[in-house]
Amino acid sequence: MGIGKRPLVKPIKVYNVGRTENKRGEMTHYCQLRVIYNGEEDLQNFYLTDLGKDRIILRYPFMSRFNPRVNWRKGSLSKGKVVIQSAVFKHLD
Repeated sequence: MGIGKRPLVKPIKVYNVGRTENKRGEMTHYCQLRVIYNGEEDLQNFYLTDLGKDRIILRYPFMSRFNPRVNWRKGSLSKGKVVIQSAVFKHLD
């Protein structure tokens, strides 16, 4: 994807919702992405793994930083648009 990646100091085991170990194994890399929401921006770490059909999961660091309004019934943000940009333009292998 050309987003750049950096090795983790210690790999992180990945578990599925049913608490079984993910078949892709441990996460070994992360990347930094610029997240823009409602005109505010922040540089955040994203851990790289195979999510199947999902491309990205926004978790606590996003929620804590931007405090968005969430429509839990629809599984979406009530207001605002999330823009994610590469903070690094080449791989850092």
